[in-house]
Amino acid sequence: MNNSPKPSLQVGIIATRRPDLIEVMLHSFSTKLFSNFQLISAYANIDPAFGYQEDEKQVVDCIRSYLPMVEIRTPDTPSFGAAVKWTWSKFKPGLALHLEDDWELNEEIFPDDVTSKMTKGYSAVSLCGNHPKWHKRKEYLWVSGKRNKFPYVGYEKIPALGTQPKFIEGTFANKISSLMNPELDPEKQMLPSFGSVFTEIIKENKCGFLDKSGVKQYGVLNELGRDWREKRKITKIIKNGRSEWKTTYD
Repeated sequence: MNNSPKPSLQVGIIATRRPDLIEVMLHSFSTKLFSNFQLISAYANIDPAFGYQEDEKQVVDCIRSYLPMVEIRTPDTPSFGAAVKWTWSKFKPGLALHLEDDWELNEEIFPDDVTSKMTKGYSAVSLCGNHPKWHKRKEYLWVSGKRNKFPYVGYEKIPALGTQPKFIEGTFANKISSLMNPELDPEKQMLPSFGSVFTEIIKENKCGFLDKSGVKQYGVLNELGRDWREKRKITKIIKNGRSEWKTTYD
């Protein structure tokens, strides 16, 4: 029996007015992850997207039922960039967990699974999703970019961060937050192709992967949002660096 004290954990949640999804997400993380850590703080941004005022109230009540200490922000207008910026700005030094409302955890996560990967040069550990291409990633998340050093031919692997669910060091999240433009899609503005001011700091704080799925290599998360959107014919589009949701009607 391991009597070591549980490591402290801060939790940040990016949500919308989708009570059906937030319940599934929080239940899965509560039973398979939260219980293995000491939760010291929680922050949730609930954007007024997809649902109505009553749906928002249900989301608030759901989050408080799992995380009574949570600080909740309910802005008047939705903005993915502002949501991530606010949530990450709240993190203190130490381990934090960034979550979104449309993922379900399907494998139990223990502190050693995370701390073993937060080694020198790594300040984040992404929870692998159930997309079949994820297992082809190497030791850290990267995107391909043109070489900016000799020889100036071909492409190089440039470390990336992304906004999928992940453990992240609080100080690092704070730094990224301070650089974010709240009006722009947070994931896109961090890409080198966007003329990113984030490139150097992410190179020094890589994002590793956590996958416990074995030979199938389909990750530790199930994505719920894709099916939810497809049933409602909702698609995400990026316009001038801003993320928008569009409903297609027959």
